[in-house]
Amino acid sequence: FFGLTALGPQDNFAASSKAFCSIYVFEDSDFEAAWKRVAGESKSVNFGSFKNILTTLFHGPTPENDFERISNEFMLDVQDDSNPLSFSDYMNSMIKIREDVIKEENNAKRKAKQHCEYNSASEFQDSLRRHHRMERRLQDKQITPLTCSQEYGWEKQKLQKPVAGRETSAVAKFAEELVRNGICY
Repeated sequence: FFGLTALGPQDNFAASSKAFCSIYVFEDSDFEAAWKRVAGESKSVNFGSFKNILTTLFHGPTPENDFERISNEFMLDVQDDSNPLSFSDYMNSMIKIREDVIKEENNAKRKAKQHCEYNSASEFQDSLRRHHRMERRLQDKQITPLTCSQEYGWEKQKLQKPVAGRETSAVAKFAEELVRNGICY
């Protein structure tokens, strides 16, 4: 409990934003522990192992935004296994990425975030009064729906014809046959 509250209040809107990067929560020791878990005491790894290091660091698949940032830094789409990644390059780059994300987050506090279209409630109310539409759909701003009511229609699915009623039971079929043959109860 206290470990979670020490990080400050969580912002569900920011956490589910498509622009959110979670790499800022890791410390240098986390980067080092993920390296040691996959590569051991080795001073360099190939890029196949590097993806395993990221999976270990994030305790699962790397989030899209974080992976995009990391792959841009390490040029993952250009690299091959013939050019290994050294531990010092890994640490320096991961620390740089984290510092860049923190710097961007601090600069973003002064302006509306990417998932927001208004800076204040009065701007939003004025827009509602004038019947202005949002510039982007919610699916373009968020990764997942924030409320249960947003789950309906979040992903386009092929609509199925509704099935009305239930199949007639054996007892009801028997009663229908009796009525049809003139035996009524």
